[in-house]
Amino acid sequence: MESPLIEELITEVAEDFKIHLATAGNDRIIFSGRFGKGKTRFLTTFFDNQEKYLKAKQYNVFFLDFKKSL
Repeated sequence: MESPLIEELITEVAEDFKIHLATAGNDRIIFSGRFGKGKTRFLTTFFDNQEKYLKAKQYNVFFLDFKKSL
C-alpha cells in the first residue's frame, strides 16, 4: 500500500532539483538511492506537477521499466 504523500518532502528538494535541471550542460540525470526511499515517487510528483515546481510545462517525461522475464 502506498503511503500518503508529505508535500513538504517534495517541495524541500524540488527547488534544488529545478536548479540542477536548469544548469547548462545537464542533459541527463542519474537518480540513485536505496530501494523504497521515494525516488520514483519524487520524480513522478515533480514532473506531473511541472507547472507548480517549474512554473511551466517544460519536459516530456518517459519512465522506462525493464523487467526481467523468466
